[in-house]
Amino acid sequence: MGRQSSIIFCACIMIVSMGQLAYGQDISEYLIVNDIGGFRASKNPSEGQGPGILIATGHFYQDHQDITYETGYFNMTTRVGPDVQVTRHAGVDSDQWLLHEVERDFRDYWGLPGDSYVMREINGHIIMAAGTGGWVYRWISNNTIVHIEYTDLQMEKPEPIDIVDAYLTKYPSTLVARTSAELRTDESRTQWIKDEMSRRLWLCEKWFTWQSGGNVEMSKALDEVVDHLEEFLDYRQRYFGMNADQEKMDLIAAKRSNDDVAIKAKLTQYKQWWEGHKGDSITLP
Repeated sequence: MGRQSSIIFCACIMIVSMGQLAYGQDISEYLIVNDIGGFRASKNPSEGQGPGILIATGHFYQDHQDITYETGYFNMTTRVGPDVQVTRHAGVDSDQWLLHEVERDFRDYWGLPGDSYVMREINGHIIMAAGTGGWVYRWISNNTIVHIEYTDLQMEKPEPIDIVDAYLTKYPSTLVARTSAELRTDESRTQWIKDEMSRRLWLCEKWFTWQSGGNVEMSKALDEVVDHLEEFLDYRQRYFGMNADQEKMDLIAAKRSNDDVAIKAKLTQYKQWWEGHKGDSITLP
């Protein structure tokens, strides 16, 4: 092991150790810390603040505390090693988007379901799953998200259903039953796309509210808001046929000059436009 790798390894051990010191007495309440069937449980489960897998979606957690727990298992016979992440969300207004955000990884940039995204039923529970180079299993249990994944590049190894089933027993899925085909109807795809556009505008409002309370610097808020507005404009261009080039340039110029007034005016403009057009039909590929 090289010097840089050794430093990174030691730093990771320190982070995990600190998490265990702070939270170790509670971790077995959230994770299964004992062996499951032929799977040996990791001796180093961890816990930390943050929205877990939802971080990439822009899940707004600055005004509440999300806690994420992680562990792993390994089966020496099948050589399958699933990782498990359990995230407890606060149940505040941000969680209105949990189902929407949980699906984000299984869709492409334009909100369309990926080819490998399927709905599965395991022992009477409905879960989301994607199978490419292994399987990812994901579901919601009230305001808790369970995410299980493992790598199998050749897709030849047996799935770790014992692990999935054990966590379904601990966290029963509260997903509404639907089929993989229902995910791909025009109605379903349209609804997800329009919800994403609404969510992006909602996130902008959250960042400005957070900034106005003195909780974050204006430059940080503007960075976040402009990112979300650019996503909104991308969707508007693709599905409503409105070119976004000039709008994006205006937003970037306002951000560079720290012009919050101009960006807030743009946000108001987009919200008004959306209220008048979100009921319009869109063209899907």
